[in-house]
Amino acid sequence: MKPSNPNQFHEPTKPIAPMKPSSLAALGASFLIGALPASADVIADFSADFPSSTLGSGQPFSGTETSASGWQYLWNPNGVVGVSSNYQTLVPNTIATWPGFGGVSPMFTNLGNKAFNSTDQGNFRFGRISLTSIHGSGQVPGTGDYRAIVAYTIQAGEEGHITIANSTYAKLVTTASNGVDIDIYVNDTLRSAFSMNGFNSLTATDLDGSLGNLSVGDTVYITIGDNNDPNNDAGVIDFQLERGPAIGYGPWVTTYGVLEGENGDDDKDGISNLVEYALGLDPKTSNPSPGTFMGNTLTFNKGADVKEAYDVEFKIQTTITLATDSWTNAAATETLDTISFTLPPNEAGGKLFARLLVTKL
Repeated sequence: MKPSNPNQFHEPTKPIAPMKPSSLAALGASFLIGALPASADVIADFSADFPSSTLGSGQPFSGTETSASGWQYLWNPNGVVGVSSNYQTLVPNTIATWPGFGGVSPMFTNLGNKAFNSTDQGNFRFGRISLTSIHGSGQVPGTGDYRAIVAYTIQAGEEGHITIANSTYAKLVTTASNGVDIDIYVNDTLRSAFSMNGFNSLTATDLDGSLGNLSVGDTVYITIGDNNDPNNDAGVIDFQLERGPAIGYGPWVTTYGVLEGENGDDDKDGISNLVEYALGLDPKTSNPSPGTFMGNTLTFNKGADVKEAYDVEFKIQTTITLATDSWTNAAATETLDTISFTLPPNEAGGKLFARLLVTKL
């Protein structure tokens, strides 16, 4: 069946079968971001750009240091991460020795020039960002973790396809920990989530991957917090942000020589050009109906380009009547690679129609 809206693809009527177990996890479940471009240039470097102390690398800040252009060091005292209005700036710590920690490298904390054992240190008492240790600490009551947040805002002349590259994260200790949570946002949109439960290894892992096409003023937030246990979750992080040529629907159109626009259908196979891009199909060659239906689950695989560009929105919608105004969004499961929906049992009339809706962002 050819859809009336060219950016909707209808799956034919399916019989209702007993529901099989399925996960309806939100997009924030653990997943990795897309692959890196072939070539890029560095626009930001965490370790190279980190402020240095005028007192020496092993001493605290003197209080006069400033962050390099574009960088911020933050935490979230006002609520969960993913809402930038919850964030607050950390300040250079000028105390030479924290009790129990010995001498420390220059760091940002919420304490400023207060000692580590200050009575007003709050639930972020272990929280810090330095070259040798990054650590979120404590729980936001009923909402999640207090996180240490490293942020970079894209500056003039740095816009393009931005990726995290040459990154490492390693724990400092292996004991008394349930792991670490690392969530990466572009503005307030989640790009990747690493929920490393039981991650006690000192071996570094990487956070490399695509963040999509970013513009001047867009901000990348790397948020790091404990995984259920605020003790001994300190780690060491390093990464670069690299810029490459813009990717996405526009370059894809040029590569394939598409002529008829997003709603057009160059190869006359009943699938619009935008849907062909979203699903990684060839817009110049007739394609069979996309999607698979196995075990009562309808699944669509995303194309390679869209997984790195983040420039379309996917939805699965359902109806029992096919009336124009009867379609409703389904509780689909979306990952970096796929979007899927398991048809429920006992629909009225014993039938259910489903379609994929693709919208250009």
